[in-house]
Amino acid sequence: MKSCRICGVTKSPDGFPAKGAQCRICVAAARSKYRQTEKYRLWRHAYSRSESGRQAILRASVKQRRTTKWREYMRAYARRRDSEYMRAHRKRYHRSLAGRLVASLARGRRRARCNGGSLTIRQWKDILDQQRHMCAYCGWLFTETTPPTRDHVYPLSRGGLHDVSNIVAACLRCNRGKRDKLPDTFMPVPPVRLSEQLR
Repeated sequence: MKSCRICGVTKSPDGFPAKGAQCRICVAAARSKYRQTEKYRLWRHAYSRSESGRQAILRASVKQRRTTKWREYMRAYARRRDSEYMRAHRKRYHRSLAGRLVASLARGRRRARCNGGSLTIRQWKDILDQQRHMCAYCGWLFTETTPPTRDHVYPLSRGGLHDVSNIVAACLRCNRGKRDKLPDTFMPVPPVRLSEQLR
């Protein structure tokens, strides 16, 4: 028999780890208490972003997927996903403002992939330099509060390419106002003088 140094209870050797004078229950309680501290949270945050931490998380996730409990959970999730409640929930989300915005962005990315072409960060910076960081339609000067947006001169929905020759920098107001209009049918707002904008 062996006595625990923390709780003082006498137990059999099976109730103790291989090393140490604390019983398994006291060790688990101390570990649980330590995991609630700020020191452990900061260590876990740094470890999860290290190379060894990412590898450990990957191994744990792969090992978890191989367990029977994980497969049963995924089967239950699939049944719940196909339930009447989830179908109604997805329908409500697709009709909401956030759902419509996500769908619109996805359609734009899909059209860009299907129509062909590409735009690198270097090309986008060159476009901003050529336009002197001003809107191509109204002449608004881009700032941190009014950042530039990418506008396709010939819209993707009308067969335009996602290419540097078809992309200009525009303010958000002109980009939203243009929508899927062609350049000859879009009437931008009058240009803004730089002196008036900086007031």
